[in-house]
Amino acid sequence: MRGKLKLTSLELKVKEILDSLGVKYIAQYPTRTGFIIDFAIIIGENKIAIEVDGEKWHSTKRQKKRDRFKDYQLKREGWKIIRIKEKDISSEYIKEKLENMSIVKLE
Repeated sequence: MRGKLKLTSLELKVKEILDSLGVKYIAQYPTRTGFIIDFAIIIGENKIAIEVDGEKWHSTKRQKKRDRFKDYQLKREGWKIIRIKEKDISSEYIKEKLENMSIVKLE
């Protein structure tokens, strides 16, 4: 059993947007390859991983390399990935990204 979830301030903003859009998700979803997805949306066989990238933590060469590797592994597991940069956190941006996936139907 996992402990209490600890979301970053940016993840909390995205959580509020997902809630306002009526999106069903699982926060801090562990994958079988050991990665944690910030927000997982699973609809039937369709899986969407939403990753929230803060400027401070995701701008170094090392972290960018790790993010690319994580994306590669998740794609191998059948995940579609949405990376949301800190500057792009908005209801409109997230809604557009989800609608472009043609999996999530939003009002």
